[in-house]
Amino acid sequence: MKEALNPKQELKMSNDQIPMTNKIPMSNDQIRYDLEERTALFGEAIIDFAKSLPKDVVTIPLISQIVRAGTSIGANYMEAVQQAQKKIS
Repeated sequence: MKEALNPKQELKMSNDQIPMTNKIPMSNDQIRYDLEERTALFGEAIIDFAKSLPKDVVTIPLISQIVRAGTSIGANYMEAVQQAQKKIS
């Protein structure tokens, strides 16, 4: 597994500096695995970022929302894959 960038480093990077892993043509299985891995890494990075934020009355609900939104991406992707597989079957 790749080492996640420090959230502060990631925010300073422009879009053309962020490494993309889907530039090489891949089979459907490889793409699905890549997206599963990327969404998992994204969720982990969101949690690490949330842990670094100061906690006070204002930020606690915002941190909670950031974590829910950032980690739901992987679950939504997996649900979409399952529904697509049901349609094929």
